Amino acid sequence: MVTPDEVRGASASLPEAIAARGWPTLGATRGRVLFFIDRSDSLRDVYTHGGRDLAGRLAFIDSEPGDPFAGVMVLNNPNGAGVPAAVRAGYLVRVFSWTAGDAVLDPAVTRAGLESGAHIISTDFPGMARGGVEGVRIPEGNPSRCNPLTAPTGCTPQAIEDLAR
Repeated sequence: MVTPDEVRGASASLPEAIAARGWPTLGATRGRVLFFIDRSDSLRDVYTHGGRDLAGRLAFIDSEPGDPFAGVMVLNNPNGAGVPAAVRAGYLVRVFSWTAGDAVLDPAVTRAGLESGAHIISTDFPGMARGGVEGVRIPEGNPSRCNPLTAPTGCTPQAIEDLAR
């Protein structure tokens, strides 16, 4: 598992560590999992030791810029101005690729999710469904793709998936 303590290291907070060193590389984390909790209520207060940190915790939790435990942000609206800013600041960001409550996939919302730079794009339409409902496809994905906001020049999906890297 990739834990908050691993990412924080010797830094005073997760945001400080992310700003200074970023996240562990794909090579260092391949084959491991990262868990996050999508809660911003009293559970978050308890889980973060009263809003202080994630010391000793196994999962990250929904956060906002300025939180001392900020690492993963659940920003549902892929069109929101906060998404690119959070991505560029180094946080892992999750968005929805469809409008909640809609019974059909909206290609414009899916496109916004893909273009937002978010690292995790949730959908209730993960693949081809019975009845011909089209699912979400990652353009040029392999299944990964280069982040449209932060990838280095020359990044390719094939390079991301190359196990030799």
